[in-house]
Amino acid sequence: MKKALLLSAAVILLLGSCGPRSLSGQFETIEKGIERSYETVSIKGNIDVEVVDEANIMTVTGDSNLLKLVKIKVTNKEVKIVATASLLRKADSPRVMVSLPFGPGLKELKMDGTSSFHFPKSDIGPNLTIETKGANYVYAIMAMENLVIKADGSDKIMVDCVCDNADIDAKGSCVIASEKGPICADNLKIFISGTSVAYVEAPGKTFGAAEGESRIYLRGDHDYSKLKAKDKAKVIPYDI
Repeated sequence: MKKALLLSAAVILLLGSCGPRSLSGQFETIEKGIERSYETVSIKGNIDVEVVDEANIMTVTGDSNLLKLVKIKVTNKEVKIVATASLLRKADSPRVMVSLPFGPGLKELKMDGTSSFHFPKSDIGPNLTIETKGANYVYAIMAMENLVIKADGSDKIMVDCVCDNADIDAKGSCVIASEKGPICADNLKIFISGTSVAYVEAPGKTFGAAEGESRIYLRGDHDYSKLKAKDKAKVIPYDI
């Protein structure tokens, strides 16, 4: 597929709007071809994004007036999805949904706002960095070598992951865990602050610190003194 078909320009034009967008009542789905070779997904605003295992098809679904407020740019390396602030409209309004084909080369996920990202049960990698800011939600099931999580705000990062190395940094009131329990890494480096909470397991080496009123729930046989805790922060043994 030629680069011209990779949507190097925006597939949906961004229209300016200062106030909440009125709904047309018309539910619309747009389909576009897309290569699976993307390495970065960048999301800004208030959009739900899911990864599905379908052949080279991206769909964008939502009210037709809301779709006009979304800009998507795709190259062979990055999928960039942006919504204007006015997409943060009434709570009972339908959300815009973007479905992406599974990209085995995904290396970086960036989120800024109140979006969600759902990733299927698949092996990717070997490296993935998840960087969030705001009140985003990430759900993923994966196995890899190196996982990096950088969360700032009130993000919820639920990653059912087994990896060689995990580097976790959470600020604010974030929750770092998985739907089934702790994130498991042979070697773990973790720094959390504020009122953030992390559920982790590290059979090998563990290094890090907790500050504020944050909590690290750690599973495994560890020397907990190696994890520093300041203020009212705590490191707590965790078993399920």
